[in-house]
Amino acid sequence: MRGAITRLLITIFLFLATLPPLRQSWAAGVALVPLLLWIKKENPFWKNFLFGLLVGAFYYSFGLYWIIYYNLWTYLIVLLCHLPFLGLFLGFTGLILKRWPENILANFLVPPVVWAGLSFIYEQTSLGGAGTQALFYQPIVWMQVCRYVGISGFVLLFVLLNSSLALAIRFRTIRGFVPLVLTGALFAGVFLFGRNAMADRFPTAKPVALIQHNFPVDPYWWVKNQHNIAKQYRALALEATKQKPSLIIFPSYRLPF
Repeated sequence: MRGAITRLLITIFLFLATLPPLRQSWAAGVALVPLLLWIKKENPFWKNFLFGLLVGAFYYSFGLYWIIYYNLWTYLIVLLCHLPFLGLFLGFTGLILKRWPENILANFLVPPVVWAGLSFIYEQTSLGGAGTQALFYQPIVWMQVCRYVGISGFVLLFVLLNSSLALAIRFRTIRGFVPLVLTGALFAGVFLFGRNAMADRFPTAKPVALIQHNFPVDPYWWVKNQHNIAKQYRALALEATKQKPSLIIFPSYRLPF
């Protein structure tokens, strides 16, 4: 029992470390390892589900806190919708691996397959896949590969990394380290590709204007001031054109039309 609590606390810490103010994005590469090591043949579905649910409760409670500034009820609804994800991930992964508990290939591939399946279901809803992807956001050099595999493909690379690390720790054999070596080589290629892609520059810098209005997030204020919002957007856009930008970017906000 003590070992289970220790793994739970380590997992929670690693998940929270990826969030502000720590922003230790590297922790995503090992955050799922304690969860995957928790899976045992004798664990029932509900036990794995509860373990993942507890981790998700901490991560999503802090990771989605910014929604409170818009609306408390929206925060609670989104939180409740995302809470089951890690529980379902761990529950179904454990359920499938009960058939192949010692199969290295299954232990390597089942976690990303289950993650991909659950993410696909979430992406069909109005929630999108934000809650299943944000954990794995990395510095931009790593994410250049998303132009070809998409953010979902990039996320699966990190789930593979977690499962290969868990395999190496659990089996401690040459066969157990093979997936980690393969995943390491894959990540080296992703980094080299990203660094090369980041080296591509435009011949000349193109000025971009970013509009910052500092409007309140209160929806009642927004409803009462739609005319003023449009007027301020127009004034700021005209002010920005004096610098002759090639692009004007408006922040995400409730527009009146």
